[in-house]
Amino acid sequence: MASKVQFGEVVVERHGGVAVLRLLGEHDTSTLAALKRAIAKPVEAGEGVVVSLVETQFLDAAIVRALWEGDHELQPHGRLVVHVATENVVRRVIEITGLTEDLPTTRSLQGALAGARQRRSSENNA
Repeated sequence: MASKVQFGEVVVERHGGVAVLRLLGEHDTSTLAALKRAIAKPVEAGEGVVVSLVETQFLDAAIVRALWEGDHELQPHGRLVVHVATENVVRRVIEITGLTEDLPTTRSLQGALAGARQRRSSENNA
C-alpha cells in the first residue's frame, strides 16, 4: 500500500511550453521558498504556468500569497492558472481567501493548460 505524502514537494513537469507545478502533500512556510523558485523559473523563461493543487493535502496563507504574487509577476506575459479538481479543504481555503476571484481556476488539467497557453499566446500577439 502506498503511503500518503505528507511533507510538501513541488514537482515540475513541462507540457508544450507550459510549466505544471504539482504541489504534493502539505505546503506551508517550510515549502514556500521551493514554490517561489518553481514559479520564478517559467516566469523568467516566458512559459505559461499552471499550479495543480489536486494532490495537495494542505496549504496555508503563505502559499496562497505566493500564488497571488506569482500571478502578478507573470502578468506582463500571461497569467498563472490554478488547477483544482476536487472538493476538499484546499479548494475551500483558496475560495475563502478570494484566490478563485483573482486567478483563473479550472477543474481540468487540459483546461488549465489551454488557459495558460492562450494567455501566453494572446500576450505574444498583442
